[in-house]
Amino acid sequence: MVSSLHVIFRAYSIFMPSDKYIVRFSFFVATLAWLAMSVSDVLIGHGNELQYSRGLDHQLPEVFFVLFCFFSYVFFRYQTSSRERIQIQELLWRMFVTGLAATIIALVLFFFLETELGLKLNGNAIFKTFINHVMIGLSVLFLISAFSVSKRLVLYQKSRTLLFIWRLFEYSLFVGMIISIFSPFRMSGFQLIFAAYLMVLAILLSVNMKWVAYLDSGQKWKSILLILLTLAYLFYFIRANYFNHVSSTLSLDLAEFPPVLAAAFFVSLYLVFSLLVTLFNLPTSSVFEQKLKEAINFSRLAERISGSTPEQVYEILLESSASTVAANAAWLEIKIEDDPEPYLLKHGISEEEIEELKNNFIDGQKVELILNRHVSKSLIPIKNTIKLNHYDYRSLMVCPIIIKDRVVASLFLLKDVTDGFNKEMEDIVVTFINQATVSLENFRLMSDALDNERYREEIKIARRVQRSLLPQYELGKEYFDLASFSKAADQVGGDYYDFHQVDEHRFALIVADVSGKGTSAAFYMAQMKGIFHSLVNIGVTPVDFFDLANDALSRCLDKSTFITASYFLIDTKRRKVEYSRAGHCPTLLYQTKDKKIEFLEDQGIGLGIIRDKNLFKNYISNSTFSYEEGDVMFLYTDGIVEAHNMAKQEFGYDRLKMLVQSYAQFDVMKIQEVVIEGLYAFCDDHPPNDDFTTMVVKFK
Repeated sequence: MVSSLHVIFRAYSIFMPSDKYIVRFSFFVATLAWLAMSVSDVLIGHGNELQYSRGLDHQLPEVFFVLFCFFSYVFFRYQTSSRERIQIQELLWRMFVTGLAATIIALVLFFFLETELGLKLNGNAIFKTFINHVMIGLSVLFLISAFSVSKRLVLYQKSRTLLFIWRLFEYSLFVGMIISIFSPFRMSGFQLIFAAYLMVLAILLSVNMKWVAYLDSGQKWKSILLILLTLAYLFYFIRANYFNHVSSTLSLDLAEFPPVLAAAFFVSLYLVFSLLVTLFNLPTSSVFEQKLKEAINFSRLAERISGSTPEQVYEILLESSASTVAANAAWLEIKIEDDPEPYLLKHGISEEEIEELKNNFIDGQKVELILNRHVSKSLIPIKNTIKLNHYDYRSLMVCPIIIKDRVVASLFLLKDVTDGFNKEMEDIVVTFINQATVSLENFRLMSDALDNERYREEIKIARRVQRSLLPQYELGKEYFDLASFSKAADQVGGDYYDFHQVDEHRFALIVADVSGKGTSAAFYMAQMKGIFHSLVNIGVTPVDFFDLANDALSRCLDKSTFITASYFLIDTKRRKVEYSRAGHCPTLLYQTKDKKIEFLEDQGIGLGIIRDKNLFKNYISNSTFSYEEGDVMFLYTDGIVEAHNMAKQEFGYDRLKMLVQSYAQFDVMKIQEVVIEGLYAFCDDHPPNDDFTTMVVKFK
């Protein structure tokens, strides 16, 4: 079923004639109908003079007249509706041009008939009848043209009710034309009722003039002129046809067709109403245009500032505000951080004129009161406008642009008349400023978001780089087991651990902690790694390592930054460990033979605290201990022992010592896991607020 309907509609769209074809066809048929009407009327009225004895039906001219009216209406309807977006001014112009052309032809005929030849021809009844038919044709064409234009104006804003009334009126006119062929208008009861019915519909339709509100002042004046001239043409033809009705001996008389009279009544009434409504709307046109201009400017402002830079937003704001309130000049002062002089944007005024106004004509205290009104506690209302005594400018409006209770810019608008800015103008400018403020704030938030995203990306890269700085391999597996773990409080941290095989039997281990945390600590941690790998292959003792490291770091560390560290040198051949502590947390040593655990609390001071090379040696020492199979060495940073729980209690050295001692018989991974789990359990499953690192060594 659906496919069948689709085929039918497709065939209809293919074979349906185009509007251009309908216009041409209707024009041709209307012309033939007018000729047939004229000829038949002449033959009926003057058959004896023409020696034409064959009888013709007296209704034949009426039939051709109805056909002429119908196809003329089709012609104008399709000609007018062929362009759906036709402007109101163009519709009125078309109606005026049609009336002008018809009137010119009628006047030419009138003046011709006043000539000697015209007077002679006018004495011929057949010629006179032909001239009358020309007048009928011109009258009908002009009337139908005006009727078609009126239809477009009435239906400018359609509704179902309005469309129904129009169609009822249109179909009633057509039916009335058919009836008039067989029943000429003789003031009978039915015909009077039908005529009254048509008049009522005409009056109902004549009050629909919503198109007038969409005209500006200039268009209204043009419309008034066109309507006045069209009414003049219309009344001329009504008058001419009235005299034809009184004096004519034609079998065809327009007065016998109530639909023609109703159409003429409707067009005349609609044009008169349109003229009056347009005249009454003239005083409000400027206000409407101003409001429309404000709405358009606001829409353009919102559209143009989206995606614009702050500089472009300020420029658009200045241009839109000055244009909307019809300011003679304007400028915008934009505050710049760390610069006492504001950045100026100007509109119709020079910088020298601005300086002259500010120095000699503008009350600076009043301007400050207006700009700082949002923080003022005064109960007296402060106006945005200031009167001026300048020779060019008499009114000044000042508007602050405020973001987060801070004046970021100031807008100044000038007019050459006193009290040139009313409340509505102030409101629309404030609305523009609010829209611009939203855009500026959005731009700032977007900029902050981009900066944050860039920062997160940089931190991600830094974290990846820092992880690559930590050792990713194992060593000395035949001599000892080793497990290590590091966790930064921020994205990156300042804890550092590393190990390196010096030779066949010697291994170096280091754990360090940069004061502070975050990116700066991570930067110094990278420097520590560079120093470690530069010195470890020299084979220096732990004391000499720290002496050289302190000397190097003293040249690059910030004055408030230092590094604590523990350095161990394991000799697997001698089964001894030589170590030194530079202010770092004491290392835990568990001796499996005696089941004893202790902190290696040797003296030492952080790197970078004392930057005198000779003095630093007095605060650092070398120590040695021997190890046996199963002994455990636990290295860590202060992020573990200084971690706090919700009760503000520290994890502490004793708790760490107990955990390591309790699980020292297990492998290094288990010991490390127990310590980290114990730390998180103590902190109520919240990560410590500082970087922490562990390194567990279990000797074989």
